[in-house]
Amino acid sequence: MDLLKLFTGQNGDFLQDLGTLNFINSGDKEMLQRVTGARVAAYVFDKLTNEQEIEALRTATILSISKYVKDHPKASKEEMVKEIGKQIYEFQKKIESL
Repeated sequence: MDLLKLFTGQNGDFLQDLGTLNFINSGDKEMLQRVTGARVAAYVFDKLTNEQEIEALRTATILSISKYVKDHPKASKEEMVKEIGKQIYEFQKKIESL
């Protein structure tokens, strides 16, 4: 698991809840401040790098390649290489347009 995923989504929510619970029980706000700061930094990094969009495009490309292979079980090696190259080229163009 990469560091970005640790502080986003359900993982981030859980860490935030732990920080809040620690603050409520002990009055120590240091953990809550650190978790909140990390979540804000992860959010900003994600927005600056388009991490989620890239991951969605990567997944869509893999699914498209998988569908082609499944739908064309008798395709020659050359046909598969051509189709995979086409899908990767389209993925690259989409990434460059972000």
